[in-house]
Amino acid sequence: MTPETKKILVPIGFSEQSLKALDHAMIYAREMQAQIVLLTVIEESGLITRIFSSKTEKDEDKYRDEVHEKLREVATQYSDKHGVAFETIVAKGVPYEELRKLEREVADPVLTEFRG
Repeated sequence: MTPETKKILVPIGFSEQSLKALDHAMIYAREMQAQIVLLTVIEESGLITRIFSSKTEKDEDKYRDEVHEKLREVATQYSDKHGVAFETIVAKGVPYEELRKLEREVADPVLTEFRG
């Protein structure tokens, strides 16, 4: 892929709806000769939850690694099936805020689903 390669940002939560959005993105990616950027956002918990949570930073890193591995598996599966290049990103934060940040930086169109 060249620096001018178009990218389509697809937020994915591993639900049936988000995988359907990815199916639709594949059509556009092939048509536009674009790369798919898969985004999963690990939601930051609220203040009270963080105060009383027993999770350590090591636990959070392990969870993030597991999520990223699952995201790469989905990317590989779809890439092998459709011949489209993928990039994967796992962010931590508020989903809509992370999506807004990345849509300005990364992608041309953004394909999303409403639930999942």
